[in-house]
Amino acid sequence: MVQELISFKSKTEKILEKSFHNNTAFGYTEKESFENFINIRQNKPAELIAKFVDEKLKAGNKGVTEAEFEQDLDKALVLFKFIQGKDVFEAFYKKDLAKRLLLAKSASVDAEKLMLSKFKTGKILFFFFYRTNRHSPPTFYYYYCYCDAECGSGFTNNLEGMFKDIEVSKDVMAAFNSVRTPSSPPAFATLTPSLYFRTQKSNPC
Repeated sequence: MVQELISFKSKTEKILEKSFHNNTAFGYTEKESFENFINIRQNKPAELIAKFVDEKLKAGNKGVTEAEFEQDLDKALVLFKFIQGKDVFEAFYKKDLAKRLLLAKSASVDAEKLMLSKFKTGKILFFFFYRTNRHSPPTFYYYYCYCDAECGSGFTNNLEGMFKDIEVSKDVMAAFNSVRTPSSPPAFATLTPSLYFRTQKSNPC
């Protein structure tokens, strides 16, 4: 479903660009209509987008280039901007991230941190112009749109804390194994000393 939504959104953007030359009024209407459409089932899109990202981060860039892999994450974020149940997405994403980290299911820690940075720093500048009437002297308008961080600081801080917990756990286990007696079997465990891995409702976007 998510992949179909991504393809559909890409198709509407191409129509807007080629047929309507990125007309502002049509652009606003397209965004508003897509937002209404994607939220008909309320929290379901949030859950499915979180699962889509989870699958991508488990698989990594297998069969695709790094650029294509990052584009897939960006496209999922485009859908994320339209959903109203962002707190639902955050809950599923945090639970899935905990499983990936604790069970070592993530394909790449760098990819995980890349996704976190996309949540944390979403400030992008867009601008475009258009001519009001082809039969009159050209009039150009510039529009600037600043897109704030995709998620609240409470959510991203929790995710950063989870990564720190994993690093601390690795250091603790390495120190323990370095002083164990030769006859003792090596210990393998993941310690989570803080509360970041607890499933709790974070601050909504």
